[in-house]
Amino acid sequence: MIAKELTFLAHAGAAGIVMGAQVPVILTSRADDDKARLASCAVAVLCAEARAMRLILTLNAGSSSIKVGLYEAGAAGGLGEPRELARGQVEALGAAAVMEIDAGRARARVEIGVADHATALARLIAGLQPLFAGREIAAVGHRIVHGGADIDGPRLLTPELVAELEALTPLAPLAPAP
Repeated sequence: MIAKELTFLAHAGAAGIVMGAQVPVILTSRADDDKARLASCAVAVLCAEARAMRLILTLNAGSSSIKVGLYEAGAAGGLGEPRELARGQVEALGAAAVMEIDAGRARARVEIGVADHATALARLIAGLQPLFAGREIAAVGHRIVHGGADIDGPRLLTPELVAELEALTPLAPLAPAP
């Protein structure tokens, strides 16, 4: 109602979309002029692009800790520089694990008690969940302790690569298995 009043009485411009569906739905009136319809389209595009900003999760699982980083994929279709949203870690895995999450100004430290790698990762992801804001994780990166002479850069994880990494376990016996 207030939008109609502003449009007709104050000659204000308006743009309308409906949120909550898979994509923004443009909402215009028969009374809207071309400028208002174009503005609605522009707002819908901006909302769709913002939702498309996917997330990247990085992992570093050590023998007694696990660390994560949450990044927003870069602009320009993900080709721009990723922006760090938060980082977190669980240290002292075993009987007295402690989780820390740093999301800029918001920081949290929680004693979680008994935790293995799987429990720690689940707690970290749950702690980071509010930052997802309806977005999906598009990629996960994991640091490995040693890739030998042949595995010296990013690679797609395949069963063959896992077998190669398992063969390198003697190079870092305390690191978690791939």
